[in-house]
Amino acid sequence: MRWVEDVARFIVFISVMAYGAAICGSAGGLPPSSTLAIEQGAILFGVHPLADDQLLVQRLKGKLYSVLLWDLSEGRGQETISFQGPMGGSAISPCGRWLAAEFRPSAEAWALGVWDVNTGELMHELELTDPVADAVFNPDGSLLAILLLHGSAVALWDVRASALRYTLVAPNPLSWVTFSPDGRVLAAGSVDRTVRLWNVATGEEANVLSSATYTTGPALFAPSGRTLAVCSEGYQIVLWDMLAGRVTLTLSSHLDRVASLAFSSDSQVLATASWDGTIRLWSVGTGQEMCTLDLRSALEDSEYDRWAVMSVAFAPDGTVLFSASMAWRWERTPWGPAQVSVGLVHLWHVGELLEVVRAGRW
Repeated sequence: MRWVEDVARFIVFISVMAYGAAICGSAGGLPPSSTLAIEQGAILFGVHPLADDQLLVQRLKGKLYSVLLWDLSEGRGQETISFQGPMGGSAISPCGRWLAAEFRPSAEAWALGVWDVNTGELMHELELTDPVADAVFNPDGSLLAILLLHGSAVALWDVRASALRYTLVAPNPLSWVTFSPDGRVLAAGSVDRTVRLWNVATGEEANVLSSATYTTGPALFAPSGRTLAVCSEGYQIVLWDMLAGRVTLTLSSHLDRVASLAFSSDSQVLATASWDGTIRLWSVGTGQEMCTLDLRSALEDSEYDRWAVMSVAFAPDGTVLFSASMAWRWERTPWGPAQVSVGLVHLWHVGELLEVVRAGRW
């Protein structure tokens, strides 16, 4: 069923909050500028701002996976892609044109589909031997890097030609992959505590960086290409200086697994989203935590027991920070415990956040 045809089942509300009053309260973090609750019983695990006030939201409800294209200026959206799961690893190209997602054509098989987000058409279907551990598009969306679970090889798939370009092989299993901003380098984290760098044009290994900690991913380059942020063990984020080839800062405040990373367009601020129900903003230069955006603050007046922030992203113009999250609780039923959840999209106006930080009200 199309989203617009099912709009009566959605909960949509916008609530603008005054920062000064909220900060003086007992929540312990800054509340969102606006909150858009999308649907009861849904898990929202991906938010991807596009140009022209549009937003792609990845949603899972039961075994139904879908992508919503939301028009922020008109306050409405539509479902562009929908298929039955279970669904595994996924990626959306930076321009928002392509979706790559793992799905199960049968109980004994795995596959990776590539869809056109605008038309909803399945363009390519790749047979897999194992589930997807990580997948990421290069900056122009022409290449897709695919890492299978427990695998030590990364497949570089040419999206337009629907053909394998290279297979990049490491000596030990890998846990994450990401492209540099110019698309020339592919980085991958290994269980042997190294970060391996490949030349995308030639497929040759360019460098191996050694780390003191095991990195779990996700990972993301800053737009400048100078810094690589990687989630590591202990709910930490390590910042690599790519020119120096070493870790320069370790960020530690989260109380649960970090699910998503986002850099500001000037590479000076890193946003981290966690299963602890918070988003934290960090100074990339100093490693100092600038402020906490706390979705748990809603628990005081909420029927839900837990929050988890699944995704965070800056708008292309850098003025808004978006997040996708879920809140849930357990309740008793005649058939046993049942999870009741709601998926939400929050947004913060970056200018207001910076004013709060500069004024020392945080």
